[in-house]
Amino acid sequence: MMTRQVNAEKLTLRAARKSSGYSAASVANYLKVSVGSLYRYERNADNLRISTATKMLSLYNVPAKKIRFSNNFDMP
Repeated sequence: MMTRQVNAEKLTLRAARKSSGYSAASVANYLKVSVGSLYRYERNADNLRISTATKMLSLYNVPAKKIRFSNNFDMP
């Protein structure tokens, strides 16, 4: 069976939120979006605005290079 290797140093947005101790509701409230929108950002950040991503990363205290934003794009 072939397994896909994932860079262990990169976190998903959801993992970053959870490891920072924030609930989905509190982050959605902070960002002024619905919880559903936050979950969509966490599943696929392809359409995530830079300003929103910046707010999330600042809140989570995580640098962008540590985040796996999607399967197609990562910060170097």
